[in-house]
Amino acid sequence: MSKMLPILIVSGVTQSRDGLAQVASKCKLRPVCCGTLAAAKALMTRQQFAVVVCEDSLPDGNFHAMVGAGTRSRGRHPVIVVSSQGDWESYLLAMRAGAFDCLSSSSGTDEVERILATALQEYRRSAETVAQL
Repeated sequence: MSKMLPILIVSGVTQSRDGLAQVASKCKLRPVCCGTLAAAKALMTRQQFAVVVCEDSLPDGNFHAMVGAGTRSRGRHPVIVVSSQGDWESYLLAMRAGAFDCLSSSSGTDEVERILATALQEYRRSAETVAQL
């Protein structure tokens, strides 16, 4: 049996965190949830995550810091931004900041699963490249 990869879910909204955690569990991932940027950064210093899913707006900041942390961490994990706006401008803002992808908070389960699967492929590819160095 393969080890469940950890996924960090950062959202200030409990209902959103719980919904994303359910989808992650269904995808055979081990969700670790928190509600603030500060808590997420603390978790990231202690543990490596395969994927980070972050709301665009948090009680103590926004997704930019999470995207930056994702690209600087060892193993580089993809950061998926969940936008409450769900418009083209929000998508472009997240992608320009370096996010792996951007979802609307109203995205269906199938779409979230598809993006998580693609992000995991990217994480594994990145991990293999680091291991070869």
